[in-house]
Amino acid sequence: SASSDGEGLALLLDLLSREEALPKTVVSSMNPSDQVVIGSILGAFQTEDEGHLQLGPSWWINQTPLGIRAQLGYMASLGIIGTAIGFSTDARSALFWPRHEYYRRILCDVLASLVEEGLYPSDKDALGRLIRDVCYENTKKYFGIDAYTQDAPGLSGIEKGLPSGSPYFSSWRSGEDSNLRTGYPV
Repeated sequence: SASSDGEGLALLLDLLSREEALPKTVVSSMNPSDQVVIGSILGAFQTEDEGHLQLGPSWWINQTPLGIRAQLGYMASLGIIGTAIGFSTDARSALFWPRHEYYRRILCDVLASLVEEGLYPSDKDALGRLIRDVCYENTKKYFGIDAYTQDAPGLSGIEKGLPSGSPYFSSWRSGEDSNLRTGYPV
């Protein structure tokens, strides 16, 4: 809509919710200033399925380091970062995989800043779970990826597309310590 009050989105979600026809949805805006309004509205229509409605990035505008930081800030302030499905993009090329890597690094840095500011607890295990959930587990759950990877023991659909030596998956699997700012093993 032309305004950023979110009334149209709220009416649509209300109708779908009343009809019990609200699908899993990632909602994005062309205007990054709409993110807080959209995130607040999505919070009012969540189902018992965690993260049923996702706050997506403002296309292209938020797919930069500064935009990703802003997006993560909105999500942290709205209390929805824990159910996020990570970085979303319309790029389908393997050449865009580095974008997901810099998203993960920025996520780690943003969380470290929140810890330093006293806004998030300094609990390495909880932060590690949060990073793993946002960058990996929530996506698997949201899209039902496990159901499609039963024929490949030991590998999930996401890991199949990563280089075999991907440091953050290997450190999570082995339980090694990692640097909170980068997520890489120390």
